[in-house]
Amino acid sequence: MITKINSRILAVFVLTLIALNSIAQYGIQNKDNILVVKGVAVLQQIPELINARIVIKAEAQSYKDCHSKLLSQMEKVKSTFLKYNIDNDLIKSDQLMISEEKRYKDANNWTTLFIGSAAFTIETNYSIDFTQNLLTALKQDSLSLHYSVSFKLSEAQKAYLRENAITEAIADAKEKAISIAKSSGVNLGRINSIKYLDESGPWGRDWDIQKEEIVVQSFVNASVRGGGYERPTIDFNPKEIGIIKTIEIEWIINDKD
Repeated sequence: MITKINSRILAVFVLTLIALNSIAQYGIQNKDNILVVKGVAVLQQIPELINARIVIKAEAQSYKDCHSKLLSQMEKVKSTFLKYNIDNDLIKSDQLMISEEKRYKDANNWTTLFIGSAAFTIETNYSIDFTQNLLTALKQDSLSLHYSVSFKLSEAQKAYLRENAITEAIADAKEKAISIAKSSGVNLGRINSIKYLDESGPWGRDWDIQKEEIVVQSFVNASVRGGGYERPTIDFNPKEIGIIKTIEIEWIINDKD
């Protein structure tokens, strides 16, 4: 009885060794007979959206006065935008904050001030007429504020660029693989695996949309000056924004007959 059990254990052990040997050989064969190629695609488009962020600041010795002063300036800025045909629905308030700050006066005295800040954002489809109106409003001498202007891809543009960049990255990988196989004298077999790589940016990250924005950020009266009657001269034309995609494809290769 013991002999039969030992024989069965020995048989199972031998079969296991054979199976492991076969798996190892298969793995080695696969490893030695593959071609891995990365395909890369970079596509660019002129962004459709213009985005402006306007920051207003105020300070006073009491919270109430600071709040009142800030709201008054916000109303003044908004009225100026409306005056220059910026649609009311586009003007979004996204920040209102007041904080207390102690400032040094002399060795024995400190003064307390309340510092307030508020912000508007305006985002819409880019057009020369809209940009003209926006910059004309921003350059008014009666306003004292900080602002930044940038250009962005619309969601439709992002979706289009992503889809086409992936398609072109795969085509790029195939073209490289065919060329390598032909030059190396091997046959290109079936695809073994496909990887979507997130490594186009620094630190191994895929930044997806490679941002390139025109940004002007300073006191408006110092940065925008008219070149004639209500005609700002600063160039705020959008520049191309790109998207990059990398695809890694692994092919099985065989020697030619």
